[in-house]
Amino acid sequence: MKLKEKTIRLLKKIGLTDNEACFYYHAYKCKNQSVSDIQKKLKFSRATAYRIYDKLRDMKIVVPNHAGSAVQVASLNQIAQQLAKQGRKMDKLAFECRNVDSLLSFSTFAFNEEPFEIITDKNMIVEQNYKILHKKWDHLLAYGSSERLLDVVGDEHEKKFIKLRNRYGRSCSLYMTEFGDYAAYHMPNDVNELRDTKLEVDEKKQSYMMYIYGDEATIWHKDSNLGNRALVVSDPLLIQMYKSMFQASWA
Repeated sequence: MKLKEKTIRLLKKIGLTDNEACFYYHAYKCKNQSVSDIQKKLKFSRATAYRIYDKLRDMKIVVPNHAGSAVQVASLNQIAQQLAKQGRKMDKLAFECRNVDSLLSFSTFAFNEEPFEIITDKNMIVEQNYKILHKKWDHLLAYGSSERLLDVVGDEHEKKFIKLRNRYGRSCSLYMTEFGDYAAYHMPNDVNELRDTKLEVDEKKQSYMMYIYGDEATIWHKDSNLGNRALVVSDPLLIQMYKSMFQASWA
């Protein structure tokens, strides 16, 4: 699921319509926009734009301002705090809001670009595993728990991925943070595949496996609340940070 789609879905869960959610998303991502600016960008009528603004202001999702000035919106984290006050029923939704807020606020992309895709469908997760092979890259950086990778992608598909990667002549540096069944079997038995491998157990980094390849990264993540997910990241700043952190850990 694209980041914009996920944000709008969350906003609809707390009572916003499609148009209201789009208004919020645009105001959040494009700072210094007036109601009139947003109206023109989204091709709303003037009456619709101001009706949406008034409703979001009443819901305390937008901050009241002077006519013609930039629309200021609350972050999803602030909205999550409001939801949390409503009781336990809203706890999971509040958690989702905080999760998406961290992605939105950390992104450097322009409006209508999508630097994140969150995939939860099992078949689409497997499909993403093979899509990586069709991207432009020569060397793969892998960091995290191989056990989580197998949980999310599946042992069969991981083995097929490795076979195809080797067939295409693409190399890999693997930094494992968990000594599980995968590491216990492969490290003493598969010298060729794991010749460029390091193992340093870190219990805080065992819920995911990250692949960094070219100008994109995929994070295979298993969470007790959110389930199995693949997070596809293409934001240039984040990719550079991931590569730098990998190199620093590898050194």
